[in-house]
Amino acid sequence: MTPQTTVVPTSDPHDVDISVYRDEDTVGHLLTTEPRDPGWLGNPYADLDVEHRQAVAMFPRTLFNELEARPALRNHLGGLKGARLGCDCPYAGEPEPLCHGDVLAAVIDRALVPAGGDG
Repeated sequence: MTPQTTVVPTSDPHDVDISVYRDEDTVGHLLTTEPRDPGWLGNPYADLDVEHRQAVAMFPRTLFNELEARPALRNHLGGLKGARLGCDCPYAGEPEPLCHGDVLAAVIDRALVPAGGDG
């Protein structure tokens, strides 16, 4: 059985398997980067003039649209089952409110089939 993907609070990418926050230097996020580039799993709505809960609520639809349109993203994300995802938002690792990393973890664990898998 594959371990559950988890989200942990961190600002140090060396503390986790992969960082899911935006790349501040390039303003990289899910919509502006390729898989494995800095910020590739960042929430594109984090810097908008919206509350945190709304930014997280907007993330799933965008994520699913990107997964459908970009097979490479789906393959890379599917390879993160059981990983420790690190986010620098103040809600990472907390039960409420959710962090967009929690959305990523749920999708990785429940919706993605590893490459070559049958579901």
